[in-house]
Amino acid sequence: MAPPESFSQLLDGLIQRRDPRTRDYLMQASPVPLGIALAAYLVLVGYGPRFMKNRPTPPLRLTMMLYNIGQVILSGYMMWEFLASRPRHSWACAPVEVTPDPVSLRLVNACWLFHVSKLVDFLDTVFLVLKKDNKRMTYLHVYHHGSMASGWWICTLYLPGGSCWIPGALNSFVHCVMYSYYLLASLGPRVRPYLWWKRYLTQLQLTQFAIILFMALLIQSPGMRCGMPPYSTAMTMSYLVVLTILFANFYIRSYVGVVSKSGSGHSAASISNGTVASSSGVATSLKKAPVNIFTWTRNVLLTYGVGCFTDQS
Repeated sequence: MAPPESFSQLLDGLIQRRDPRTRDYLMQASPVPLGIALAAYLVLVGYGPRFMKNRPTPPLRLTMMLYNIGQVILSGYMMWEFLASRPRHSWACAPVEVTPDPVSLRLVNACWLFHVSKLVDFLDTVFLVLKKDNKRMTYLHVYHHGSMASGWWICTLYLPGGSCWIPGALNSFVHCVMYSYYLLASLGPRVRPYLWWKRYLTQLQLTQFAIILFMALLIQSPGMRCGMPPYSTAMTMSYLVVLTILFANFYIRSYVGVVSKSGSGHSAASISNGTVASSSGVATSLKKAPVNIFTWTRNVLLTYGVGCFTDQS
């Protein structure tokens, strides 16, 4: 096929490649609504904290409880829809079937609903702004929310079906677990001692990325004819590599650290919940210093004798 001679031809080609079943769906007929939503989201991130700086935090406990319950129900429903409408002939290697078949249309609707749910997820940031919890509005948080909304807009517009059910079902399951955690955390201090499994949420997300990366590689393996265009696999893999790096860095900085000097030499001490109770009865705090992912990797290599960074002279 000859390359397009102008930008207008390229644009016309992109328009013609849209799936005819979703091109008239809400949020899919034009990129303008998505562009407005993303612009509003960036304005919220940039100016929301300034707006709330000298204003009181509104009561949000009941609202957030209802929101988390709704997210758990929505995520569970989407996971069920992805599983129920997955391609029957091959659960992993399946092309997008542009047909009016009821099962195929059910998967199309699941992809569209999943995309819309990523816009609903913007409320996570709204609550952070209202609670003045600006420390949690990290680059990872903003990038993840914005990119998922735009990425699944593209997926729903061009590839609503086939093997796309896999990341949709996996992510819906992860969100079901994640919002269940948030729901329990919103119940107050009595429940928080039982929420020791917070760190495993990030591990679950990293596992999800690894599975999707493996499936993306499998789909494009020699001899596999899955009908998924190479550009979609390249985009998916590039995006997942970035997300994996960001989430791994977050995990290491949050849960893996170097024990500070106050924690060294406590052979006769009991350690509980990050606090050292020495034999003299004096409690001192064990603080973990944040670790950069690259520094941590280098230290692991040195510790286990790889020798990549050691002086060979």
